[in-house]
Amino acid sequence: LAAAETERVARGLRSRGVSMRSLIVNRVVDRFDEESARRYAAGQRDTLNRALPGLRGMRVTEVPYVDQELVGRFALEYFGRLAFPTLDDPKRLTICGGKGGVGKTTTSAALAARLASEPGKRVAVVSTDPAHSLGDALDTSLPPGKVVAITESLDALEVDGEAAAGKASEFLRASALRSAAPQLAELADALETPPPGVDELVSLLEVLDLLRTQRYDHVVVDTAPTGHALRMLALPELLDDFAERAADARDRLARNPIVKAALASLTNVEIDADLGADALRNLQDRALALDALLHDPRQCEFIVVAAPTDLSMAETTRLKRRLDESGVAAEKLVVNGVLDDAQLDRFAENAKRNQADALATYDRLAAALGLRLTLVPHFDSDLTGIYGLMALAHALFTPKPPSS
Repeated sequence: LAAAETERVARGLRSRGVSMRSLIVNRVVDRFDEESARRYAAGQRDTLNRALPGLRGMRVTEVPYVDQELVGRFALEYFGRLAFPTLDDPKRLTICGGKGGVGKTTTSAALAARLASEPGKRVAVVSTDPAHSLGDALDTSLPPGKVVAITESLDALEVDGEAAAGKASEFLRASALRSAAPQLAELADALETPPPGVDELVSLLEVLDLLRTQRYDHVVVDTAPTGHALRMLALPELLDDFAERAADARDRLARNPIVKAALASLTNVEIDADLGADALRNLQDRALALDALLHDPRQCEFIVVAAPTDLSMAETTRLKRRLDESGVAAEKLVVNGVLDDAQLDRFAENAKRNQADALATYDRLAAALGLRLTLVPHFDSDLTGIYGLMALAHALFTPKPPSS
């Protein structure tokens, strides 16, 4: 999945004329043996033993390391049974989030496939991550913004970020012009500085619309990494505030016919206060409905996805605290890729094979695009602090002899 997404991003950047010189591949292991795997597993367990006591109250599922990437419906159903052995009280809306690279997309798709395998259930899985990889996980093409049937009971959607941004801009511009304030400065503010991330909110409103159709018993959302997910959850309240300010501006405009006529002549838009009122009221109603849904533990939950590393677990702790503060239910933690003693010999063997396949893909991509390929070795622990970062910088930027 990482190789597929890297190739898609690199070719997309090149097609847009963005300069690229290097392709950096992290965590390349040069020694595969059972002893190395044993140290790796011991490090995972030490990390979890230190982190999990601080997450009391969460139901933790440790998903064992799987020796190959799980792609396609049947593989995802298998993974879903590992990550979600029981489906106790699944919510209508489930949001999966966490640090980048911990398996959020696979976990989201696996949960959706697991739910859809239950008799009589109809499920949709939606990606709001601008760097979509849901189609890769499902092993199918997902045209942006189109709902695609994966099975009779499972649909998938990768939200079209560019279209969402355009839709948001068009709607807010129209609403602002029809609800403009007496001062041109306020009009400019309404047009040029809508709430940040409003395109993400439009994506969430599409999820709300899916639920309102009553076609689906469950909707599972695959989000971008933590910061994006937290901002997305705060957007309904921000948009409600924006709409309130625009409505106030509209009301003052209605009392000032001279400025109203001047703005209409400048913008070639008929200033219709009633139409503006309807649009803003509809926007507020949807934002409030979405906010109520996100904060209703009977209908919505946030599943935190993590990896057994120090950085991932530290971010998980911060994310859990922020979710608690915002009133969003988050009681489940899925930790992916946990090694146990029975897997040590298989881990070394399969990791070597999988890495060789991925490096061959990266080598072909670098040659095709004329990029310098830099391989960064795997380190036994997370690189934190100035000395850890200096070690990484040495691996990245120290010139290698031609034979390397």
